[in-house]
Amino acid sequence: MTAGQATPRPPRPNILLIVTDQHQYAAAGPAAGGWSPRLEELARQGAWFRRGYTVTVPCSPARASLFTGLYPHRHGMLNNCAMPFAVSPDVRPGCDSWGRRLADAGYRMCYAGKWHAGVERGPVHYGFDVADRTFDGEAYRRRLGLPPVRREDADIWSFQDVGGRSWPLYGRTPGPPDASPTAMQAAHTIDVLREVVAEGGSAVRGGGAASSPVSSGTLASAAGTGAEDDRPWCLWTNFGGPHEPYAVPEPYASMFDPAEVELPASFHDPCDDKPAYVRRTRQSWFGQVTEEHARRAIAHYRGYCAMIDHYVGLILDFLEESGQAEHTLVAFTTDHAEMLGAHGLWFKDAYGYEESHHVPLLLRWPAGIPAGTVIDAYARTLDLGPTFLEAAGAAPLDPCHGGSLLPLLRGEPGADQAPERRELFLEEHGNFFNFTLRAVADGQYKLVWNAYDFDELYNLQEDPHELRNLARDPAHAHTYRRMCDLLWTWMARVDDPYGNDRFGASVVLPRGDDQPARAG
Repeated sequence: MTAGQATPRPPRPNILLIVTDQHQYAAAGPAAGGWSPRLEELARQGAWFRRGYTVTVPCSPARASLFTGLYPHRHGMLNNCAMPFAVSPDVRPGCDSWGRRLADAGYRMCYAGKWHAGVERGPVHYGFDVADRTFDGEAYRRRLGLPPVRREDADIWSFQDVGGRSWPLYGRTPGPPDASPTAMQAAHTIDVLREVVAEGGSAVRGGGAASSPVSSGTLASAAGTGAEDDRPWCLWTNFGGPHEPYAVPEPYASMFDPAEVELPASFHDPCDDKPAYVRRTRQSWFGQVTEEHARRAIAHYRGYCAMIDHYVGLILDFLEESGQAEHTLVAFTTDHAEMLGAHGLWFKDAYGYEESHHVPLLLRWPAGIPAGTVIDAYARTLDLGPTFLEAAGAAPLDPCHGGSLLPLLRGEPGADQAPERRELFLEEHGNFFNFTLRAVADGQYKLVWNAYDFDELYNLQEDPHELRNLARDPAHAHTYRRMCDLLWTWMARVDDPYGNDRFGASVVLPRGDDQPARAG
């Protein structure tokens, strides 16, 4: 290639997006430290984003941000959509999705697994074809010769909140792993992939998906069953775990010894310098979770993640066996992460802590991503859609708060200096209760603006577990004001309604002299 020539654009890839539910950054891929081998392999073959984040943590708004590329204040889904007090059951009418844009660009669009991003409108409304891909769990069990699932056969430990509601936390479920919902989702995903491979008339090696937990047929028998379709395909598949309860079958239930589990460094944090809601839920919601139960819960959670790792590996095996891997962009992430005992908290809620926002984010595309790439710039799950669209040569989303990750992955000069790569903006609106929380980070400091209580400021380089709140420390007053200014800048950048001067954050959020007021 002569100097000045553009690098040839790789062919449009197939796209496989694998999304889990409530997966902590430290429990997937290289960050797991050896017990997530299949996702670690995926990272070695492609790219590992060490600063991957969701911009919000309730399931529904996080998933809506993923498929619209927008922050929740713009797409309108602020808490989980199926709750009786949901702010909105669906995203606002008119919100576009990368699924529609890929469909318009000629992709065959497929969807498998849970949705949880709308009540009245589902994947088919956003460009995905799901008409003939229903999933019957009981039929799956019958194919394996297993009896129906009975809740009483599971051994699950639960705790009670202050109001007396029982919350199942961890335990063991009966039956072999291949009978688990995780295996069923993997099998369903492989069935859909087998269908699109057959429709495409692709060359198939071997005798089929022997590694699939359900497949009794072969790829060869499936291929050629209809007219060939050489369009690229996109499949978004969604696992239900490792969402609580962390209940898994053997051998995963006992894979990790609770006695060897280290509690989070902040497990005993008294939270004296944390907002009142954090202190209150720590006691009223999770007060019954002792050290012993915390160790057991973490052990089972890791077992759950290890099981997901195995079954994701089977999906990746199928891609390889079917000859699709070389031409497929694979992305693995989750909707949000999990507190898992940090600060004495579990699950996720209106907290601004790393454990609930920092997520696994792995990409592999042999034709477009150099193997072994490690990225330390910020990346968000809402950046995935723009990434897919650029790789596909499809029209971009407009409006869109996300940006393609491909410039970073190509090593383009200055790509890591874009504002969204040097800084991170998060927003929360609550889940059970309505709150206003915004956060901004610059790689060293993170400010959490709690409109309902005092703010939080952490030096993540010196205090990665967020144990010392510096927001009211006079020695850090300048840093606090600087981060407040950065938050104002980001609210203006994404047109956050709380960034206006008339009805906005100015009643409780300081602003420097160089921050112009915005009209309401």
